[in-house]
Amino acid sequence: MKNIIYPIALVTTAAAMPATAQETDIPGAKATMPTLSNYPDRGREYDMQWTLWGDEDEPRIDFGTPETDNRLWTIRCNRMANGRVRIVHQLEADARDMGASDRFGFSIRVDKGSSLGLIARMELTNGEGGSYYVPRFYTANRHALYVALAKGNRAYINPNGNKFSVHLKGSGDAIKSFLKRCQ
Repeated sequence: MKNIIYPIALVTTAAAMPATAQETDIPGAKATMPTLSNYPDRGREYDMQWTLWGDEDEPRIDFGTPETDNRLWTIRCNRMANGRVRIVHQLEADARDMGASDRFGFSIRVDKGSSLGLIARMELTNGEGGSYYVPRFYTANRHALYVALAKGNRAYINPNGNKFSVHLKGSGDAIKSFLKRCQ
């Protein structure tokens, strides 16, 4: 009986913590600010940019190299049958030791702001060379992530130990237009 109660207590405690808690809010933990040396800029060598595209009903944002299929982060609007909207994020990043349908928590921090905790799932996608698994995560269209991405300078992303960063130059206008279309 003791083994059953303990995990439930852990889940209850974790659920009560705010999703955007700073590491300094946890007793005994020290916040370490990300740097480019430990979160390399994945878009720099390919001149990646934030681009809004798609029609009014199916808007998308890519962080990728314009006029190519080279994308690192794709954000798309998914209108569900019940009229609700959810936003699908796909990262072209290796999530170490993860396979089909595996789930994992990860964080995105914009500039010196709070870390935003998210849950990703490895899902099948098609690309050049065939099908492969990528991390995907889902948010509502009013998630705190969008305000941070639209106003920030750099996002630090850590999907299961694969640390990288992306610049946010041009993300503000693309995100604002995207969110107006994705309601």
